[in-house]
Amino acid sequence: MQESIYFYDANIGVGILDHPEDVECISINGTSAYLVIADSRYHRIVLYKIAPDLTPYYICAYGSLGNGIGEFREPISACIVPCTDSSGIYRIYVVDPGNYRIVSLIFNSTTNNVAWERSFTDETKRASFWSVTSNPYYCVYVTDRFQHKIWVFTHGLIELLYTYKNNEEVFEAPIDLCIYQDEICVTELWSATTGIQYFKIIPEIREFYPEPQNFDATEDSVKINFRVDETAHYLTMEVAGRSLFENQYFTPGHYSLYWDGRDTLGKVILPGNYVIRIYCQG
Repeated sequence: MQESIYFYDANIGVGILDHPEDVECISINGTSAYLVIADSRYHRIVLYKIAPDLTPYYICAYGSLGNGIGEFREPISACIVPCTDSSGIYRIYVVDPGNYRIVSLIFNSTTNNVAWERSFTDETKRASFWSVTSNPYYCVYVTDRFQHKIWVFTHGLIELLYTYKNNEEVFEAPIDLCIYQDEICVTELWSATTGIQYFKIIPEIREFYPEPQNFDATEDSVKINFRVDETAHYLTMEVAGRSLFENQYFTPGHYSLYWDGRDTLGKVILPGNYVIRIYCQG
C-alpha cells in the first residue's frame, strides 16, 4: 500500500511557506524523514521532520533576501544528502539562480542548526542553474538551462570536476534531474526531439600524469597524480609489475602518491620506460 503525505500551511504555522518551488526528502532509518523545501518568495529553505505516523514537524527556516552568506535570491531547487563521515550531519544543496550560484549548507540534526558551508558562483553570469541532485555515493549534479549542460561537483562544492556534454547538442534546456541507482535522469523542456534522457554514471580517470617524467630510481621517487570523476569502488594501480594499490575505494577528487622506483621484490628497476596502469576492476 502506498501512503501519501498531505499537509497545509495552516497546520504548520501561517506564513511559513510562500511559493514553494522544490521539495526533497531523505529517510531517517526507514521510519521517519527530513523534508527540505525551496521557498522562493521568502528567499530561503524550510526544513521539516516527518514522523513515523506522517505528522510533519517544523524544524527551522534558513535564508533571507540578498547575495551574501545566509542569503538567496529566489531559490528554486534543493536536495539533502547525509555526510558519510559524520553521523547526524547532512548537506543541503540549494540552487540560487538570482545570484548565479549553487550553495552548500550543513544541517546538524542533533542541534537542528543549519550553517553556511560554501558556494560556487558563475562569475560570467551566463549560467542558468535550475535543478540540483546528489547522493552520498556520487557527485553533485546541477542543470544549466540556458547553456544546455550539467555541472558536476565534488561534495561540499569543494571542486568543479567537469561540465557534462559542454558545447554539444545533447540537451535541450535541461530543467530537472535525479539519480536512480547508477544513472542520471535528465528532464528537458519538451520539443519534437527532446524529453527525458538517462545516462550512466561511469568512473573516469583524468589528469593522470607523473612528475617528473624522468627520474633516477637510485636517488629519487616519482609523484603520480590523478583525478577520479565519480566514485570508484575497485581501483588498481600498477607499475613495473608492482601493485601500488589494489581494489581501493576512491571518492571524486584529486589524488597523488609516490613510487620509489622499485619492483615487487624491492629491487631498484633498470633504466628504461615504464607504463603506469590505473583501472577499475570489471
